[in-house]
Amino acid sequence: MFPNRPMRSMGPGNRRPSRPMRDPFLFGGPPRQRREYKQQSNLKNVMSMFQTEDGNIDLEKIMGTADQINGIYKQVSPMISKFIKK
Repeated sequence: MFPNRPMRSMGPGNRRPSRPMRDPFLFGGPPRQRREYKQQSNLKNVMSMFQTEDGNIDLEKIMGTADQINGIYKQVSPMISKFIKK
């Protein structure tokens, strides 16, 4: 496929380590642990963006962000409505 590229030897040092065989009857592996702590920290990060230096909620910043989201929605919704038929 690449004629000018030198070939690597397949000696014992160049082989990939073999992966252990998976049980074909285990779908998805062991059950995962719930990650509720991650969601709570993300919510705290988002809320911290709408706080003043002294820790109070800044309603002007929230309303400004809501206006920006509304403006973006008004610009994008005509394009999306062409693809989604009601």
